[in-house]
Amino acid sequence: MNTPSAGYALQMATSSAAAVLFDIDGTLIDSNYLHVQAWMRAFHDCDIATDAWRIHHAIGMDGSALVDSLSNGAGSDVQQKLSDLHSHYYAELTPLLRVLPGGRQILKDVAARGLQVVLATSAPEEELAVLRRVLDSDDVVSAITSAEDVDAAKPHPGIIEIALDRAGVTADRAVFV
Repeated sequence: MNTPSAGYALQMATSSAAAVLFDIDGTLIDSNYLHVQAWMRAFHDCDIATDAWRIHHAIGMDGSALVDSLSNGAGSDVQQKLSDLHSHYYAELTPLLRVLPGGRQILKDVAARGLQVVLATSAPEEELAVLRRVLDSDDVVSAITSAEDVDAAKPHPGIIEIALDRAGVTADRAVFV
């Protein structure tokens, strides 16, 4: 049995879509383990024991939800300190960020097919600036979202709704990667 090539599968998946929405962290940029490391250090500094696998499992969820869940509902001052420490440690690690294999090329291929490339992320603006610099593909991006656009990150659908709106398409005319 023949399996379609990745390019053919992409063409099939996007043939009727006007936009392709991409998450960045962990999808286009190899950042998940850097986030895990930054969170591990933050929790350690706040004397809250947690396992790396639990943090890894929570990567991608809203930062405040991650902190609340893994800190067992610690007070707001501790939760804010955790978030601030994560941001600090993650910033120290950003020189280690790399584009995942094919990350840039898929954006170029999508744009070459006449589809909009939309970066649909809930990363804070300062992290987004670093991610965009590493990705180095602004020339093919038609719209971008960030944490400033929503009150809650994924899995809440707000960031996707805003990305669709910025692209000027409905959900039936887009795919999300």
